[in-house]
Amino acid sequence: MNLFKFPMHLRYYLTKPWRFFRELYYSFKYAWQRATKGYSYYDSMDMDDFLLHVIPGMLRDIANGDAYPAVEPFDTYEKWENYCNSLADVFESLQEENWSEGRNEWQDKFDAAFATLHPPLHPNITTTIEYVPTEEANKICKMYFEREKELAAERQKLIEDTFMELGRHLTKFWI
Repeated sequence: MNLFKFPMHLRYYLTKPWRFFRELYYSFKYAWQRATKGYSYYDSMDMDDFLLHVIPGMLRDIANGDAYPAVEPFDTYEKWENYCNSLADVFESLQEENWSEGRNEWQDKFDAAFATLHPPLHPNITTTIEYVPTEEANKICKMYFEREKELAAERQKLIEDTFMELGRHLTKFWI
């Protein structure tokens, strides 16, 4: 987990240095909270993202441990290790940066349509994207956002199912 989370680019902080120091203050504050409480207020504001990044590492540590619960359905160490690693893989795949990549088939058309609807502000900036007629661009944008809504609902359902699966065997994670 990254200690310093600066949401803006360097150029932004060069023009507004007080914002850099404010972000630096909050980074240390949240690091102190993580060290003393185990989590920070920043983590609790976006808890699902925090858990999706923390749980896979915990599961892999448990899978690589020396013990396993000798109860059904984990009769052998290999079954336990496979279960923990497969659950960690699911959690990693549900992270936002891993989930959205390449799932929306309208992405390329949306990029072209967006460039049509919102051309570059500076006249010297050139783009290699072909421009699309406006009414078709609006239709493509609508289809893109509908697909994004479907993907978000699908991701949410998978997150809920994965946490339910983790909860079914939660008492077995005693190692």
